[in-house]
Amino acid sequence: MDHLTNKTTYLIGAIHTTKENDNGVQWREDITPILENKYKVVVLNPCKMSLNGFGEINTDKDVKYFKELIKQRKYAQVKEEFYWIIKKDLRCVDKSDFVIFNYNPTLPTMGSVHEVVNSINQKKPVLIKCDEELMDHFNPWLLTLIKPQWLFTSWDDMWVYLDKINNGNLDSSWWW
Repeated sequence: MDHLTNKTTYLIGAIHTTKENDNGVQWREDITPILENKYKVVVLNPCKMSLNGFGEINTDKDVKYFKELIKQRKYAQVKEEFYWIIKKDLRCVDKSDFVIFNYNPTLPTMGSVHEVVNSINQKKPVLIKCDEELMDHFNPWLLTLIKPQWLFTSWDDMWVYLDKINNGNLDSSWWW
């Protein structure tokens, strides 16, 4: 049925605190071709966006830049410049039909939590992928925000679920 064709998703997950030191780029690049080619979904990737010259990575205003400003106690400057990143990210949530959150419960993810809460408040499906070996650290608060069928321990499990959604097997009123 191609129910997901031309729908939009936003990719939520740690950027400033990733253990891989890749600013959350690789997992987003890995799943984007599947979403775009198999499901014909429009993917909004915060690692590839900037607004008014500000981005979180791969620009002149990257993770290291903001960390250095914080070390220098230039809080007003951080607020002024980082505000546009937050505004851009939350606008991506607004534009999305559903979001995908690559959740590592051992990492602090303030922005991700903000984006998830906004998504839930907008009644958008929040698909969460959390590796099996990290489930002992999973925060139960997050489980109260989502439907149990939206939690996956592998990308393959999420693809099986999205296949069902794409074929019109909608499991809740939140899927259009």
